[in-house]
Amino acid sequence: MIRRVVSGPSSLVLLLGALALGVLAPVLVPTAGAAQSRTAATILRTHVGGGASESAGRGFDRVLRQRLDALEVAEVAGSVELDLESVQLALGCMGESVECLRAAASQAGTEILVYASIESSGSIVVSVMRFDATEGRLRRAVRTVDSEAAVLEAAEPLARELWDLPPIEAPPSDTVIVPVTPPSRSLGLGPIIVTAVGGAALIAGAILLGHAAYLGGVYTSANPTNAMQVDQATAALRGSQDESLIGTVLLAAGGAVAVGGIVWLLAAGNEDGSSPLAVLPFVSPDGVSLTLAGTFPGGGL
Repeated sequence: MIRRVVSGPSSLVLLLGALALGVLAPVLVPTAGAAQSRTAATILRTHVGGGASESAGRGFDRVLRQRLDALEVAEVAGSVELDLESVQLALGCMGESVECLRAAASQAGTEILVYASIESSGSIVVSVMRFDATEGRLRRAVRTVDSEAAVLEAAEPLARELWDLPPIEAPPSDTVIVPVTPPSRSLGLGPIIVTAVGGAALIAGAILLGHAAYLGGVYTSANPTNAMQVDQATAALRGSQDESLIGTVLLAAGGAVAVGGIVWLLAAGNEDGSSPLAVLPFVSPDGVSLTLAGTFPGGGL
């Protein structure tokens, strides 16, 4: 009876343990498989040619390994301190043939062989090759950069291209550039009206001076013989004097107004607010005046 009591619970424990393993096995097995899903890869030393420095090649090797680990595209088992040419010489084969690359991968004990080259001839050409020994396929990605600092930045875009990953998205910019159209400058009718009034005054003054000269001629040629002819000659003289004075005033005022309108029109300037004309004060012992200075496409003013 004691044996039955002891063996009963032992069987129950074994049964429960078997059930627990049956439930947990489907969970544990995929997890272990997921950890081993990445393919083993080996990175050869970067070949440096042209004017590129050895330090650029060593730095690119480190950054490339970090990028492959961060992207989780391959399990980088290690790095070989030989470039592809040195490995090929050791194996007795040359070129990027499938047989030669597969032998190099087998010698390194890896499924994927990654090797790069940096050539400098004015611009810097960075090439990264990925050879899959299982599929016997070679892929190549190339970037051209303008400085050795940019060589390191090219590691991740090249790795993404070789493993068919989407390119790096540019961070969104908070700065929005809005084109601003400057307001158009409008001169209005002011300078045009002023110039027109000054021109009209000039014309009126010239007409009055011409008529005054005519009346002066009538008075000079008059030979009055009676009181009526004397009055007519006197009226012609007065009219000539009055019209001469008014015409002179209109000519002077109209000229000043017309010049002021032209100055206003020119000083209003171009579309960008600049002006080809400047009005400058001039002080001398004899008095004060204004001087116009400026340049035009045909010459100066």
